[in-house]
Amino acid sequence: MGKHRYQFGYSLANGLGSYEKRALEMFENMARQGYQLKNKRPFAWNFMLTKPEEYIFSADYAWIAQTSEFDRYKEIFAVAGWEYVCSDYDGHHIFRASIGTR
Repeated sequence: MGKHRYQFGYSLANGLGSYEKRALEMFENMARQGYQLKNKRPFAWNFMLTKPEEYIFSADYAWIAQTSEFDRYKEIFAVAGWEYVCSDYDGHHIFRASIGTR
């Protein structure tokens, strides 16, 4: 196995409906297999090989132009127990947390 794996499909750009649910489930399954979500590439999600871990994932949409606003935005999630993972080009932001976090 390589250190990186690219997974095609499940774009959040098509709306936060069934695509989001399937994408978030994919992130959770990949984490259990030892691949942690690293970033979004055109047409694919980039995962990095690590140790298998259990996480839940969540997506949020916010178009934020300034770095200082983005830092405050991420801090809101961090206080609630969510770790920022990555963003895509459409303003969708992915967060992960321990099982049981709400």
